[in-house]
Amino acid sequence: MRRARYQSSDIPYESFERFGLSRAAVDDFPDDVLMPLKDGRFTPLLPLHLSIYEKGEPIDIELYARAQLRGPSGQKADLWWLPELRVSQLEKGLDGNENFFTEEEKKTLLEGGIVTKRSDDGPRNIYQYDPDSKQLVFASADIIRENIKNLTEKICKDDDVADTKKKIQNGKPCEILVQIDSDTKTNVTFGIDLLSSNEGSGLRYIIGSEEQWKAEKTRHEGLLYGMEGAWRYEEGRLKEYIPDVDYTTEMRMESDRKNMQHSQGMGYHAEMGMDNDYNIKR
Repeated sequence: MRRARYQSSDIPYESFERFGLSRAAVDDFPDDVLMPLKDGRFTPLLPLHLSIYEKGEPIDIELYARAQLRGPSGQKADLWWLPELRVSQLEKGLDGNENFFTEEEKKTLLEGGIVTKRSDDGPRNIYQYDPDSKQLVFASADIIRENIKNLTEKICKDDDVADTKKKIQNGKPCEILVQIDSDTKTNVTFGIDLLSSNEGSGLRYIIGSEEQWKAEKTRHEGLLYGMEGAWRYEEGRLKEYIPDVDYTTEMRMESDRKNMQHSQGMGYHAEMGMDNDYNIKR
């Protein structure tokens, strides 16, 4: 079992609290929020609340942003935010240049693909569009290609390196059968994902099939119960945290059922995965 990059003791709870998220709310994040957070990846959008004063009167502001922990593991991490924009950055263009992407490239980005291109005076970058925050994210194409090269040469058979590398560079996830140890083989899927990459490599990998790789971004709906409260999902995003003291009778019954499962060893936050060093054999 892979150990997360950050542990609970590394989470800067006081930084979350400044944006209206209590320690209980953070500890009760669903797996698809808590696991990326502890891995140093961006979380899905989180509901934030700020209070500002205008002419001496308090004004409550609600906004959404992705969260990411940064800094060395084993110590208190820094909290970074990727806020949701009101107007899509893809519409405004890069640095105000509405014509930076062609219509075909915009279509590719909107469909979840990647675009590799060079700006007028800059290096070649790989671009990806985040429909949740409405922001463009990018990374050096040379660095991503080097990471892909190192990965494929380490885990692929010599005859498969070129084809696998090309497929991943073109933005497609690639499923590979790898030797974990002398007795075990398993399917591992890799692909470019700048928002959810493992260890900041620009690549996201899972133990599982290509279908499972794509399904990791499946949206939830309804209530997900934690130890001290429940998170409500609506329209594929976290909307609010409900402390257990505010449960309805129906919520209390459902929470008791979930706690019964937890006590029987079906833990709320389950983790599986590879280690951070692709600890597998060719």
